[in-house]
Amino acid sequence: MAIQDNPFEISYSGHTLKVESVRTGKSVVYKITNARKPGVFYLTRARDAEGHYFWTSIPEGRPEQAASIGMLIEEKIKV
Repeated sequence: MAIQDNPFEISYSGHTLKVESVRTGKSVVYKITNARKPGVFYLTRARDAEGHYFWTSIPEGRPEQAASIGMLIEEKIKV
């Protein structure tokens, strides 16, 4: 997966999100922040048992947001 220069912005549900990528060993974790709302959201790409990639939140529990925001990140960095 390509890494975009840090930080970059994406638009999601009418909000501008700042995205920063951090390499952690062999993985890349994306830190998502929204200037209008406090808090941080983390994403990474994982592989299922069949070898298919999917986006997941850290900690898990926000699969819809992870998939939607992950696709926007992919479009931005041209995975």
